[in-house]
Amino acid sequence: MRPNSIYKPHPAIAYGQTVVRNLEAKHGKSVAEFTTELEAVPVAERAKYLKLTYHLGASAAGNLLSAINGELNGEFYDPDADVESMFGGRREWMRPIYDEILSFVLSLGEDVWVSPCQKFVPFYRGQKFAEIHSETNSRLRIYVLIDQDFMGFGPVPPRIDKYNACRDLNSVADIDDDVRSALRRAYELKAGARFPWGTASTD
Repeated sequence: MRPNSIYKPHPAIAYGQTVVRNLEAKHGKSVAEFTTELEAVPVAERAKYLKLTYHLGASAAGNLLSAINGELNGEFYDPDADVESMFGGRREWMRPIYDEILSFVLSLGEDVWVSPCQKFVPFYRGQKFAEIHSETNSRLRIYVLIDQDFMGFGPVPPRIDKYNACRDLNSVADIDDDVRSALRRAYELKAGARFPWGTASTD
């Protein structure tokens, strides 16, 4: 990640870090020690070796191997580049809208966690409460998880099963009181929520 980025490591990275820390504690070995041990094992056989030797499941073995490959330190995750790519070219008109949404969401509380992906940006408060999708060159859409109907929000397409309301955003002016209220309510509903593996960490 870039220095001074406003974004945080994707929760999947934090999850992997937590899994690996638990494995180190359980087996009394550091990642460096696992790395040394696996040097004699062909790359294609390493997951099987970990399963047979340490009784690791596929997920645990995969996270440990990712740590060994340096993929859990965030080195290969560049959310700023993902955002620049997402809102570049013919979708450049979306960037001011996204920036306004991002600014508002971050103002909701210090516990907001923003981790852009290549095609959308999710917002977390322990769990996801909203996402903004650059779906086509002409459609930018905000999805929220709220407990009641909000004026101006419509039904969510069947392929999106995490949220119950959405709205197209065509300009900064579309970020009105309804949108802000929906985002604030979605954020409030996640009070006390935690990532499934506990508090995400950048350690």
